[in-house]
Amino acid sequence: MTRRSGRIAGLVLAGGRSSRMDGRDKAGLILAGSTLLERAIVRLEPQVEDLAINSNTLARHNDLPIIADRMEGYAGPLAGVAAGLAWASESGAQYLATVACDTPFYPKDLVEKLSCAEKPVVLASSFGRLHPVFALWPVSMAELMDSYLLTDARRSVLGFANQQGFSVAKFEVADESPDPFFNINTPQDFKEAEQLARNFS
Repeated sequence: MTRRSGRIAGLVLAGGRSSRMDGRDKAGLILAGSTLLERAIVRLEPQVEDLAINSNTLARHNDLPIIADRMEGYAGPLAGVAAGLAWASESGAQYLATVACDTPFYPKDLVEKLSCAEKPVVLASSFGRLHPVFALWPVSMAELMDSYLLTDARRSVLGFANQQGFSVAKFEVADESPDPFFNINTPQDFKEAEQLARNFS
């Protein structure tokens, strides 16, 4: 299928609470010589026209725009996506591709595959599992997402996607291969990521 037309901006979600990492900020963890945040940026930057970081604590990073949530308190990753949509609209983009900074091996062709799917909202999947924060969002849905955040107590990324309808971009992986969407939530996950880093480029 042909890649959709329109400018695509990118957003690295780095606003999580890292609640299972013994108080360590996941974005700043160093894996194979780079922080998780930097790895996410390096993978996404060549895939999009503009790039920003969603964080409520970061002051600056490599002159990239830092986009804070617009809701008070911690409202989850969907609040970060909503803030990113507002920024992407101001930057002249038609779509926003989102990734999480705690997933250091996500595909380098992520945006290409997302942008070739049929429906406006597209979620990535691997091994039969959806990865809702690895997604493509139309900027035109910004107001709908803001309304959902205010009216739905779950504030679920997948919940909003279900409400709008979405396509799935399947990333085929051999059964014996590591999942490129492996994400780091705990110190044990980080140890496993150090082993996986030897196999992923």
